[in-house]
Amino acid sequence: MIIDISSFQGNVDFAKLKNAVEGVIIRCGWGSDYTKQDDPKFKKNVDGCIAYGVPFGVYLYSYAKTLSQAESEAKHVMRLCDPYKDKMTFPAFYDLEENGTQSGAVDRARKWASILQAAGYKVGMYANSNWWKNYLKGLDEYPKWVANYGSNNGKPGTKPKNTGLIMWQYTSRGSVPGIKGNVDCNLYYGYTIEYPSNNTSNAGNNASNNKDDNKEVYEMPTIKKGSVGKAVKIWQIVVGVAADGIFGAKTETATKKFQSKHNLVVDGIVGKNTWKAGLDTVK
Repeated sequence: MIIDISSFQGNVDFAKLKNAVEGVIIRCGWGSDYTKQDDPKFKKNVDGCIAYGVPFGVYLYSYAKTLSQAESEAKHVMRLCDPYKDKMTFPAFYDLEENGTQSGAVDRARKWASILQAAGYKVGMYANSNWWKNYLKGLDEYPKWVANYGSNNGKPGTKPKNTGLIMWQYTSRGSVPGIKGNVDCNLYYGYTIEYPSNNTSNAGNNASNNKDDNKEVYEMPTIKKGSVGKAVKIWQIVVGVAADGIFGAKTETATKKFQSKHNLVVDGIVGKNTWKAGLDTVK
């Protein structure tokens, strides 16, 4: 499970949170590049993730109605996140839901994304099912984070069927250790999703003869003892233990044996290098 947080969650106890989630998407701010629109808990939340080894990404809530405002919103992300860019497991997401910004949202999203991609960021788009259906048609070149709550009772309902879905926000009434009150909860599917690394507005000028040149594989999340979910199941299949989706002692032991065999750091943590070695064995 992935959660997304902002200043609304107050002070997060990352010591309690670290073994309860697969990762965190942190709001960095909202709107154009003004310090008064930075999320006041952003730095504290990022530092907490880094200190306790919690994988994280970021999101920015968009108010843009013009391309120049979308550019400013991209600069807002870079100003806050450049010091942490190399530590981010998940993308920077553009949160598209503000009433009155529907018209032209696709063009602005591509503008925002192109600036961040040129700066070396992975990017994705967040919106609810209604927005994806009615206002973001054709915006398929980026990973999709889709909000669809159903009865919003804290439990997953019916998974959205959007193409390119990497994450589903299924409730705003979740509960996790380390956070007082409700929190948004998400199921993450982005383990091997491929998506274009260049926005389509440049496709005619920069098209490659090799279709893979404009693709990049979305990275698997770091998992370790205490992690749960689909990523754990995939790893358990790789190392040949019962695939119950719970990273327990047997999975940790099998991971260390795998790491030793493949001349990796033997720490029982499945990070980028261990994932690469593991997935290479099943190609």
